Amino acid sequence: WSDEPCAAHLTQREGYQATTQGQLKDQLYQEIINYFDKGKMWEEAIILSKELAEQYENEMFDFEQLSASL
Repeated sequence: WSDEPCAAHLTQREGYQATTQGQLKDQLYQEIINYFDKGKMWEEAIILSKELAEQYENEMFDFEQLSASL
């Protein structure tokens, strides 16, 4: 969950618009959670959702994203 800039080769995939490593990790977590949901692997999605919610609440202070994820 770093604020260091992303290397260009990490954001060349379509749909990623991250400027920091933390933003890229957030986008990847969202994508993984969506795939777990599609695959009906809700237990795994819950684990990552809780980790992401903790980041929103305690590190990023992004309460809009926290609300949306809950």
